Amino acid sequence: MTFKVVRLQMSIANPTLEDVWQLFRENAAQLAAKQKENDRQFQENDRQLQELRQENDRQFQEFRREGELFRKEIRYAIKEMSQTVAELSQKTKELENLFTTQWGRLVETLVEGTLVRIFNDWGISVNCTLTRLKGNYQGQGYEFDIIVYNGDVLIIVEVKTTLRPNDVKKFVKKLGLVKNWLPRYANNQIYGAMAFLHADAGADQMVVNKNMFAIRATGDSAHILNSKGFIPKVW
Repeated sequence: MTFKVVRLQMSIANPTLEDVWQLFRENAAQLAAKQKENDRQFQENDRQLQELRQENDRQFQEFRREGELFRKEIRYAIKEMSQTVAELSQKTKELENLFTTQWGRLVETLVEGTLVRIFNDWGISVNCTLTRLKGNYQGQGYEFDIIVYNGDVLIIVEVKTTLRPNDVKKFVKKLGLVKNWLPRYANNQIYGAMAFLHADAGADQMVVNKNMFAIRATGDSAHILNSKGFIPKVW
């Protein structure tokens, strides 16, 4: 702290000790007043600084609270959005399954109505159809879409809206287990057939190559794609 040096000026020609002492007291009083003012100003500055710090702390805490509230709202919004997306995904999946199931059954109905005729036209004598044959063999469940039969012949037809190569592979494995699953037909001639609206990646030709009947559904009918002279495999 800087103190102003007060010059003692004598207003009289021959000052006495009392005069000098009086001037000293006056200057001392001025210095004390100045020091007091400086102390007051320092305390005021310190008070303002403390208030500023407190205000900064308050604003910082408020900012933290607002930030935490914002993060909570974001987390909640993300959770809500994720739940909504999951629900929509589940509903979409259910609708897709419903559509696929209903569409698949429509194709089955379309195909079933023509099977007896087209196989008789081919030269295989059949007269009855059976749909959705389900069962369980030694804990292993199975299901066949359509079975066309008479006393000696059994044609198992797998129906697909869109036929893919993997569908053909799975169906061949099923046919290999038919006589285990359906022992009452063990002495029948069992043929395999796959009916479909569309075929991907040459799956229709794959059916023929596996010595099964390939049946394409078109419009309100269906027809066998195999060429004349085709000899189906007996399973």
